[in-house]
Amino acid sequence: MARKSKKLPTMIPQTLAEVEQLEREITQDLLEIGSLEDDANTKIAAINAASALRIGPLLEAVIERAQRVFAYAEANKDALTEGGKRKSANLGHAGTVQWAISPPAVSLRDTEEVLAHLKRLGFERFIRRGPDEVNKEALLREPDTAKTVPGVSIGQNKKFYLRPADAPARVERSFESRKWKVVWLK
Repeated sequence: MARKSKKLPTMIPQTLAEVEQLEREITQDLLEIGSLEDDANTKIAAINAASALRIGPLLEAVIERAQRVFAYAEANKDALTEGGKRKSANLGHAGTVQWAISPPAVSLRDTEEVLAHLKRLGFERFIRRGPDEVNKEALLREPDTAKTVPGVSIGQNKKFYLRPADAPARVERSFESRKWKVVWLK
């Protein structure tokens, strides 16, 4: 890691022996820096390992509790969202729950293969020229046509968020992967 240091008086070596001495000093300093960084990294790794032993069970408890809140929220979604008029609900001191859907996004399995299919099918409007590349924006404008091209899929990610009141993080669940994660807020 480069550090800004105070400018030292410049003393230009006058002989090869002085240059060699400077190189030895530089080497010694670099070896010491490397040793200090290795020592710090070893200590950080030990702290992380010890913390992981304590954090793991806490994360499991957070996720288990969030799953229970999710079950309640899903069972009462109509009442919480006023019949779907709102995407989030304030649960008072318990915090906020929210359902969100990302904008549609294009995924390509194999770009070169998709380009070949587009050319073969005569879908030139989905190809940007220059170096040929797939025009994902054009595919999004015609999703029904885009879905007929092998290797192209258009999807949206639906998520559930739980933001406990006064918490420095939120817990979220992806409906597609069914995975939970904690996202720390700044």
